[in-house]
Amino acid sequence: MDLLDIALPKLWLALDVDASTFFDRCEAIGHAHGWKIDRRRAYAGPGFDQLNLHIGGDPSGYPMLRMVVTPRALRRLNVDVVAHWKRHPIDYDEYLTVARRGYSALLAAYKAAHHKRYRLGIPKRPESINLAKIDYGRLGYAAEKFDGLTRSLAVGKGDARERLISAFYSIHTVQPDDLPPPLRKHLTWVYSEITKRPARHRDEGTVQATVSTMKNATAAKVLERLVDLADAIAAIEAHCRGPRGGPAGPGGRGRATTSIDIESNSAEMTP
Repeated sequence: MDLLDIALPKLWLALDVDASTFFDRCEAIGHAHGWKIDRRRAYAGPGFDQLNLHIGGDPSGYPMLRMVVTPRALRRLNVDVVAHWKRHPIDYDEYLTVARRGYSALLAAYKAAHHKRYRLGIPKRPESINLAKIDYGRLGYAAEKFDGLTRSLAVGKGDARERLISAFYSIHTVQPDDLPPPLRKHLTWVYSEITKRPARHRDEGTVQATVSTMKNATAAKVLERLVDLADAIAAIEAHCRGPRGGPAGPGGRGRATTSIDIESNSAEMTP
């Protein structure tokens, strides 16, 4: 998982009619416009419904509007769009532009036919890092500690639990507030995962007590997040330093004033 990847927005439509009725009406609109229609009723059991509308003019029918409803929310659709994308991974702004254009055409036709206006639900844009506002001293300190973490993992012995304990001692002085805001939740999650159990005796800390009883697969998952954090911190520091490798800080040769969009998870829909 690349923590510097920006996630595609999870879009939705909030309805005042049942999704089945809405889909039936959209199918009629699709027939009137000559769109290819792919309706998948009960594709995963009762209450599930999916409508794909191929609104494009080329043989593929792209872009395709994909709308899904589940039994948990019969009047709220999860929606997305499939298209021939210019970039991979898909660019956030390109995705949103294509989605807005496609759903605007559908919802305008729906309003004309049924005198009801719906709006495409779009979440707030993911948080971005303003490099000009980074505390370069704290970032550099974190980068140094996480570099030590990757080194310890490269030469470390034992299973994932033993290497996780060793990794913790490499970065335990780094606090979430030392990192740029979008990365803090990841380090907070790591620390919460490895401090769930209290120490059982005087010579044992909470980390050792927790990790020693942790499944090896769980420890490997935490280690993977730490490596992702190390990669993200190193990438941000390198960006701050610039191509000449100048000091990352006020007055440093590599000081930057741009921003980086950061998010961890990509949005997916039912195929």
